[in-house]
This record gives sequence, structure tokens and C-alpha cells, in this order.
Amino acid sequence: EKTLLTGNCVGRSSWKVVGVEDNDDDIPFNREKNANSADLIYRNAMRNSSVEKLASSYKKRADSATNASLAAANSALAGSLFYSQLQTTQGFWPGDYGGPMFLLPGFVIACYVTGVNLGSVRKAEMLKYILNHQQGDGGWGTHIEGESTAFGSTLNYTAARLCGLKKNSKEASRARLFLHTHGGALGAPQWAKLWLAVLGCYDWKGVNPVPPELWLLPNWFPFHPGRMWCHCRMVYLPMSTLFGLRYTYENAENDSLILSLRKELYYERYECINWGRERETINPGDVYNPQTNIMTFANWFLHYTLENPVIRTIFAFPLNFLRKRAIDFCCDMVAAEDEHTNWIDIGPVNKAFQIIVAYAREGSDSKNFRRHISRIPDYLWVAEDGMKVQGYNGSQFWDSAFAAHAIGYSKLAGEKFGIYSEAEKVLDESMKLVYEFTDAAQVREDVRDRRDFFRDVSTGGWPFSTRDHGWPISDCTSEGIKTVILLHKIMENKDSHTIDKTRLEEAVSIVLGMHN
Repeated sequence: EKTLLTGNCVGRSSWKVVGVEDNDDDIPFNREKNANSADLIYRNAMRNSSVEKLASSYKKRADSATNASLAAANSALAGSLFYSQLQTTQGFWPGDYGGPMFLLPGFVIACYVTGVNLGSVRKAEMLKYILNHQQGDGGWGTHIEGESTAFGSTLNYTAARLCGLKKNSKEASRARLFLHTHGGALGAPQWAKLWLAVLGCYDWKGVNPVPPELWLLPNWFPFHPGRMWCHCRMVYLPMSTLFGLRYTYENAENDSLILSLRKELYYERYECINWGRERETINPGDVYNPQTNIMTFANWFLHYTLENPVIRTIFAFPLNFLRKRAIDFCCDMVAAEDEHTNWIDIGPVNKAFQIIVAYAREGSDSKNFRRHISRIPDYLWVAEDGMKVQGYNGSQFWDSAFAAHAIGYSKLAGEKFGIYSEAEKVLDESMKLVYEFTDAAQVREDVRDRRDFFRDVSTGGWPFSTRDHGWPISDCTSEGIKTVILLHKIMENKDSHTIDKTRLEEAVSIVLGMHN
């Protein structure tokens, strides 16, 4: 794996399987009380008895202080000492950044159709996570704190079965009952239908068009995908590629589990479904905003023109030529996104889709595909509710910037009241480490041919997670600037100030450039 990794890998968080024992079963989890984990597995592993003892002494002083300001200063130092335990030797704070329930299924499906073996331990922990978040009505929400939806239920039922859940288990039976009373998989929104089409459990005729040809429009065109918000366009980029290819799991017709899912996900026979009629079908509970008439017309127009088999037969040469050119263009865009982000990609949704694009275009033996697989662990996190896919490859820099603010201002308060000396060794080292991570996390160069790939300036920005991810964000960059200024103010060794004025000016330019 290490030989396939690119970038500096600073801030990379990954869990490794070191045995087959399940040591976290004694940590209770009850989603009815709190759907969020307390991250106890990581926190328990990082506990330091001497630091905890020191933090406890400050807490006792805070409790007994008669002066409110002194009590606050002692409390701040106690909290900073506790939090410093969770810091890694690279200077950042990893943690659970889960929540959305449609992320893990994407990874499970992507690995299944490309033949990637997640391993029995990982699949068991993923299944544990899915079942821990199954709701009382048998379904799953789009988010761990949301009500059950056809979207969340379709994807998580499918992922659970792929991870080993038995068809006749009580959990599976409850889930099917919820699904079938809410339209089955036919009632799930577009993203779920597209995932099922890739898996071979849904017909592409029932998926609204995501034509790759849109990427060939002139850049000035109002609806060009390059004008979309980055997360939106980078999701629809691989989606449109797979739609154009009509990619389906190559062994779907011979896979007993897939054939069984075709029966389990629907309340009517799979062979009898009128797929074209189901393109716009959606469970009412999944409708957050009703689809506009313009969007409905656009879907209808594209389906009956560009995707019409009769028209595609009559005009086969120009339409097939255009489709091939569009797919080639999209694949170049996908490859650029992989390279620009060291195969992490902007987020977990496009990451899972781009794994399949790499497999479909280059095969499982290609270095591009294997680099994708080496970065899957970057998105996985284990807590007492099981193994989940995070909403990013972590929130390392974002969390670390706020931690630096808290510890830095705690030091200033402690020095003001003359109570900092006992915590000095621990917290000064913590600030030194977070400064080093802040240095390593700043993006130092623009991506290759950025204008060709609809990318803004990156030099000087800070990302949400790591420099290897590389997408700069305005508020993360703002917090990066504040962190550097604060740490420069309180770190006595000026020789350790490796982030100079020029780099701060580049960061300011990023923030101003993103102002709209």
C-alpha cells in the first residue's frame, strides 16, 4: 500500500486490522439516546494517566476558586490538557466525522462490483454500524439523526446484505417491510437508483439522464457543469461517465446475491417492472423540495431525444461519436481529480464512483485503480457504533485549528494568573506539534492545468482535512491565518516560525479571491 501512496501523507488517519478479536463490544451504544458516537475507542486508546492527573488538579482548582476569571483560566487549562491527549505525534486531532447514511453503501457497492475484498473484520464492523443505526420502523435515515427514508433504507439494506446480513434475519425482514410499504427501491431518489443500476439491481432505463455530453458545451454556456459548486460537479462527473457507459457489475447475471436482491428490494417481480415509468417515482417522505417543472421537462426531453434508442439508431454515427468523445473527456477530468487529490478525491461520494470509473476504464491491475484502493482507509473510521465512511477524509485541519486557538488562549490566560508553569511542558509541546501540522497542511502550489479542469488558485490555502486532499476552503484558510498569527505571538522560539509573511499573504489572497 505505501508504495502506491502519493503526497506527503501528513494528517492521514487510518485504522488497521491487527487481530480478529472484537474488543469494542463492551462499549455500549444506544442510538435512541444519542445517534452520535462519543468516539470512545479512539479516546480510550489515547488516554495518558499523567496528563489526566494534571488536568484533574486544574479542575479541582477551578471548582474551589472564588474568582470567576481564575476559575475560568483553570478550567481552560484543564480542558486543554485533556484535549492534548488526543493529539497525534504529527500534530493533528483525528476523530469521528460520520453522520450521512448514504456514504458507506457507496464504498461497499464500489468494492463489491470491482472485486475488492474488504475483509471479514471490516465487513463485520460495517454491518455493525448499519444495524446500530437501523431505526424502530425498520428503515434507515439519510442521516443518522433523520427519519427513515426510501433513500437511506434502500442503500443501507443493500450494503448490509453485501456485508453478510442474512436474508431471513429479523433485521432484514423489518427493513424489507419498511421498504415495501414505502415504494420499495423504486421509491428511492436518483442517487440510489444509479447505485443500484451499477450493482445490477436496477435497470438503467429507470434512471433519469446524466448525459456526459453536457461537459462538451462551451465554457460560457450557463448550464455548463464547470459552473456548478465543486462538490456538485465532482459528483456528477463520474456519475455522468458511468451513465454514458451504462456500466453494470459484470457478473450480475450470475451472482446469486444480486439475483436475490432483485427480489428483495421490490414488491413486484423484477422482470415485470416498467422501468421507464419509474424514472420520476419517489417516496413522498424523500421529497425535501418538489422537483420543478423545468427539471421534469429537461429529464423528459433528454430521455426521449438523446437517450431514445430509435433516435440513437437513426443517428448512430454522430451520437455515438459524441458520446465517446464526452466519455473520454469525462475520464480525463476524473483522472485529473484523482491526481490533484492524491487519489483521495474531493469527498466520499465521488471517490466511490471514481473507483468504478478507474476499474471500468483501466482494469483492476492498473496503477490508477490500485492507488484508489490504497486510499480507501483514509475515509474509514471506527467508533463504538462500528466502522463508518466519513464525510471527508477527516476534518484534521479544521479541528486542529480550533484546538490551537483553545490551547493558545488557555496559555495566555494561565500566564496572566501565573498558573501556567505546571502545564507548560505538555501544552508548549502540543502547540509546537500543531504548528508543524499547520505548516505541512498549507497548500503550496496550484494543481496542474487548473483552468482546464475548472479549478481556482490553490497556493496559500488550507484544506478542511489534509494537504494531500488539497482543495482549499475559504473558512479553513481564514482559520489557518488566525492560527499562525496566534502561535507566532505565543511561541517564544522565533526560529521555529517556518510560515513566513509571503505564505500568509498568499492565504489572504485565497480568502479575498473567494469572496462573492
